[in-house]
Amino acid sequence: MTSSLRIVLSLFFALAALGLARAEPVFLAPGKGVADLREQLSYYSDPSKSLGDILKLYREGAFDPDLQTTMLEWNYAPEAWAGVEIFNDTIDDGRGADPFVLVVDLPLVSEVDVYLIRESGFTEALIDYSIFEPFQADDQSVTRLRTPVFEIAPQEQVILLVNFKFGPFQSFRMALETPSELEASAFASGITHTAFYAFCISSLVFFFG
Repeated sequence: MTSSLRIVLSLFFALAALGLARAEPVFLAPGKGVADLREQLSYYSDPSKSLGDILKLYREGAFDPDLQTTMLEWNYAPEAWAGVEIFNDTIDDGRGADPFVLVVDLPLVSEVDVYLIRESGFTEALIDYSIFEPFQADDQSVTRLRTPVFEIAPQEQVILLVNFKFGPFQSFRMALETPSELEASAFASGITHTAFYAFCISSLVFFFG
């Protein structure tokens, strides 16, 4: 094998590996969110890195599709970043930007920070949640954390970076919902939890009766 052929093959495999490491963006259908973003997420764990470092690593394809958890608890990570690119595939015909809400379902999480990075580099801190801070009703949708409404314009591509601290990631879920989808999912979740607790109470009453 000649040296030129070896160089070409090395470049080919390097580019292929980069393509595998860098996930494809999630394409949004007009007026619709994504019910489950978990399959599109990639992860990086290093509490010493700043947001700028994490963004650079994400763009370089350093994030991994599998979350590295600790040895202490098989499904816990002391601090982890999750990243995903979102592309609004709506036709740019002069219509306004589409509103969305990012919803995070991660039981027992102590802190969650969500950042939206636009193509211009402008960064928005969507939520800065901590279990140690006073309760904020606006951060909650029944049992899930939620960001304020933010907009993604037609044909705009953004990066969402989410920083988690302590949580059982085996049950982790994340969704991008429109305000109407959020209202419907919150209503359905409220009914489910009401029925569950009603069943528990009735079972206790029956048991003690």
